[in-house]
Amino acid sequence: MSQSRRARWDSVFLRLLAVLSAVAVGVVGCARSERPIISEPDDYGGGTLVEHLLWLEEETDRAIAASGVESGWLYLFDDGEVLWGGGPRARFETLGSMLPRACGDGGRIVSDLIVRDVPNAASAAARVRSGWEQDGWTVTDVFEPAASHRAYFRAAREDGALLTCEATNSTLTLTLASACSLDPTMSPRLEDLSERDAFLEHIMTGERP
Repeated sequence: MSQSRRARWDSVFLRLLAVLSAVAVGVVGCARSERPIISEPDDYGGGTLVEHLLWLEEETDRAIAASGVESGWLYLFDDGEVLWGGGPRARFETLGSMLPRACGDGGRIVSDLIVRDVPNAASAAARVRSGWEQDGWTVTDVFEPAASHRAYFRAAREDGALLTCEATNSTLTLTLASACSLDPTMSPRLEDLSERDAFLEHIMTGERP
């Protein structure tokens, strides 16, 4: 083989090796930054939109109480942030913005909350985990924490219900997803919101179904 031909082959080999190395690094990076993927449900829990809103509200309040971080929680939605638990108006806005998302052949309700400037977010997350375990959830790590100030874990059920908690530095985030339901009011294409609207009116007057 001529010297010039060998040089060309060496150049091709080195480029191929660089590509394979980059792919390998990308795979490892994906494994470390894995996010809890909400998979297709093995079962459906049933329940109306109002019932799932009540479940999600209760689970959120329980997780916040378990964390020991009583104030500063913000509900995240497309147009910004709203203080969670800031009275009937805040509950009206937060719960009123939650509409069913596709979940297999049915729908589910999903919420995301965040609280910032937490002195020890990892300890607060540990308390949330303990609370979920006491409630009967099986909790697993999304990935092993890289440092003592980090935590990321999830609890999932076959009916699609999912709870996740992540602590990074001084920030704590919660994601809660209801069970998947085939009830007509849980359809992602829902148009009749009369039952939901009546529920929200009760919230504004301080009443509960």
